[in-house]
Amino acid sequence: MTIRYIANPKRPENALPIETYNVYMRTAAQTLELNFLEMRWRALSLAADLDRIDRAPGGKQLAADPRLKSLRDAIKVLLEDKPDRAERVQMIFSDTGDLPVQSK
Repeated sequence: MTIRYIANPKRPENALPIETYNVYMRTAAQTLELNFLEMRWRALSLAADLDRIDRAPGGKQLAADPRLKSLRDAIKVLLEDKPDRAERVQMIFSDTGDLPVQSK
């Protein structure tokens, strides 16, 4: 029987047999090693987007925009050392208002 592996081509030592894929969680060190560059890119990209808004004409007047407030609130959640950050950030961006009435 041939065992097939799922591997990151950049890190073949982390290959897992397909049968164990998603059965075992990566360690914190493995997760950081595998995702750090992408996480860094996301942080830099968000910082650059916010800088562009600030520098653009009318950017300072957008300080009270609810979308920017949501982003600031989400960033605060990311900085907290508490569990379920993804869920809490999702709720910041979720529309929790009433469902629209469907017409017949």
